[in-house]
Amino acid sequence: DIIKKVVESHSSFDKKTEYSKAKYIKRKESKFSRVFTPVRPTLYSVWEYFFAKNPSKIRDMRIDTLSQMLTLSNVRANAKLLVVDDTQGLLITGVMERLGGYGVVLGIHDGENHNYDIVRYMNFSKKVNESLMVLSWQQIFKEECQAPFNYQDESHLSEKELKFYLRKKANYEKIQEARKILWQGGFDGLLVASQYQPESILDTLVPYLARSRPIIIYHINREVLPGRTHPSMSTSGGGGYLLQTIYT
Repeated sequence: DIIKKVVESHSSFDKKTEYSKAKYIKRKESKFSRVFTPVRPTLYSVWEYFFAKNPSKIRDMRIDTLSQMLTLSNVRANAKLLVVDDTQGLLITGVMERLGGYGVVLGIHDGENHNYDIVRYMNFSKKVNESLMVLSWQQIFKEECQAPFNYQDESHLSEKELKFYLRKKANYEKIQEARKILWQGGFDGLLVASQYQPESILDTLVPYLARSRPIIIYHINREVLPGRTHPSMSTSGGGGYLLQTIYT
C-alpha cells in the first residue's frame, strides 16, 4: 500500500519508461518494504543488541560476566536482593528473570526516577514485574522524611482527578513499602555495577545484608588512581572486573 501511494503521488511517473518505472519501484521497495520476524526477547538477545550498538550504556558488561554475577550471588527463587545498577537495568533484568516472580529485588538508583530501560524490553509478566521495587539514594535514609500523603475522599473526585490521585497514591505507598523492606534488612545478597566508587556504596548498604551473604561488585576498571590514570578511553580494554566477598 505504501509503494502504491508513493507511485500515485509521483506526478511524472507515467512519463517514465518501463525500465525507469521498474527501477523506481524497486528502489522504493528496498526502502519501505521490509520483511522481519518478531522473536521473544531473552536476556542474551537483549544484551547482544546493547553490547553491539552501544556497550558503554551497559558499562561494557559481557554476558559471561553477567552470568558469573548471578551465579556467585546465588540468585534464586524466594531470595531478597539489593542491586545497584547503572547498566540501563541489565543486571536488574537478569536478577528478575532468575527470580521468576518469586522473591524481591530492590534497585537503588540515582535521581527521582530509575533508568532501567532494559526491563521493559523483556515483556515480563505482571508477577515478575511486581518483584521489582526501587528507591533513590535519597529515599533510603531514615532521616530523609518523605512528606505525608494527602489522602482524600475518592467519591468526591472527578474521573480525571481520581485517575491521577490513584496513580500518585500507589506510587507513594510503593515507596513506603520499599523503604520498610530495606530497613527490615536481612537481604540475601548485594550486587553492584555502578559508576561510583564501591566503598561508599558498601558503607551504606552492607548493614542491610544478612550474615554470610555474598557481595559481588563489577567495575570496568580494576583500579583508578586520581591524577595518574584516566579510565575513559575511546576503546574498550576488556570486559571489566569482578570482586566477590562474603559479608561476615
